[in-house]
Amino acid sequence: MLEVFIVVQLLSFGVLLLPGTQPIRFFVRAAPYLMSGALLLLPSARLAKGPAGNAWQHPAAPWLLGALVVLGLNLLHPSTPLAAGVAQLIFQICIAAPLFWATRCTVNAGRLERLLWLLLFCYGLSAVIGALQVFYPDIFLPRDFSALLSEDYLGSLSYEGTAGQTIFRPPGLSDVPGGAATGGVAAALVALIFLNRPRTRWFVRLACAAVAAVGLFVLYLCQVRSFFLMLLVAILGAACLGLRRGRTADSARLLIGCAVVVGAAFVWAVSIGGEEVSERFLGLAEGGAGGMVENFQENRGGFFAATFEDYLWQYPLGAGPGRWGMMNLYFGNPDAENNLYAEVQLTGWLYDGGVPMWIFYGGALLIAMGSTYAIAARHPDEKIVRSAQIVFCLNLLVVGQTFAGPVFNNQLGILFWLLTAVLHAAARNTGNPTATTPGAQPRRVPDWIARIRVARRRLVPKVPPAIPAAGSRR
Repeated sequence: MLEVFIVVQLLSFGVLLLPGTQPIRFFVRAAPYLMSGALLLLPSARLAKGPAGNAWQHPAAPWLLGALVVLGLNLLHPSTPLAAGVAQLIFQICIAAPLFWATRCTVNAGRLERLLWLLLFCYGLSAVIGALQVFYPDIFLPRDFSALLSEDYLGSLSYEGTAGQTIFRPPGLSDVPGGAATGGVAAALVALIFLNRPRTRWFVRLACAAVAAVGLFVLYLCQVRSFFLMLLVAILGAACLGLRRGRTADSARLLIGCAVVVGAAFVWAVSIGGEEVSERFLGLAEGGAGGMVENFQENRGGFFAATFEDYLWQYPLGAGPGRWGMMNLYFGNPDAENNLYAEVQLTGWLYDGGVPMWIFYGGALLIAMGSTYAIAARHPDEKIVRSAQIVFCLNLLVVGQTFAGPVFNNQLGILFWLLTAVLHAAARNTGNPTATTPGAQPRRVPDWIARIRVARRRLVPKVPPAIPAAGSRR
């Protein structure tokens, strides 16, 4: 189920690349979220206390549950549009659901690593499709972009390349320009860490280097600078974890390999995208750290300032869920005068539940990151540690994006809670490969299989061990 869940989450939106799929866009977009929430209803996914308490539950689960309760209580706010508010509550339950059902899955170190390879394949496929959309737009670009986007806005998401061609920010496996940036940055991050693993075959390293280069190439052409900056922060985090475990040479190779791939992909992207790409990213380095801070203040910084200076005092206990975001667009009244707008996640949480929402959801994130770091830094199993390093860096990337957009209102939030849960399950099950769901009985072998095994033992004669000849060496 975990493998199927990841494939559905990351690849199902590829249906929107086909012509004539805009009428079913809502159902295609909703399916991954509904699948996440529906898994809570399976009997095997219910949380049950064991003799030592609810050890299968993640320590961040009570805090996340508290955030959902705060959101539910805000449905009573007089400004809440009821249909959109209920939709927002269900939406958030679906995003948070993996932390409650995925911790009950039987995951060991080997399966966790395979899940991360599957994640790399799916995100890498999105990045490759994004690159093909740049080189062969007539074949790979979707015939119809999202109907929710105006023509003027679509025009602002395109620019002229070095050959005079019009380059749309590649959507990847979606119908939204720039959508390939998510797959590009995630594929680049995971591929760079896998590339640096010891005892990895040369052709696997070569494939990882190629995927990382393509992912960064697509990220540059999408011009999403916040993803690029958080990628660098995540790579630094991976290097620090390596130093924490005493792997100084591995950390050095990771930083050197990252610098080489980042530079090569940038040269490749500029050769296609021209000055539009080079000026956008080189401008980050012109003023150093001070320039980055100034750039942030000119863009997202204004939304943070408004959140603390204005909205916090207007809505200390929430403004009523369903007044902003996609749930308001689908189930509310998009033209209502009391609708709100949230450009960053902190503002969205304030609207949905006020300061209590900040406390509970923020606490859940801090505990989740702390738990992941503890596994990556101190777990005795080396395979778990290396997988935990990737999970920590991916989750750090997602948390960092809360400063650039409401990421816990899209599938990056599902990815965060899913990876947190499966890592917790794998760390718990390490050393117990037969771990099963608590309360479940050991799997019983059918009678007909048992009879076949007994008959086979009777038919196959036992051969005594050979006795070495005198004077021979054993």
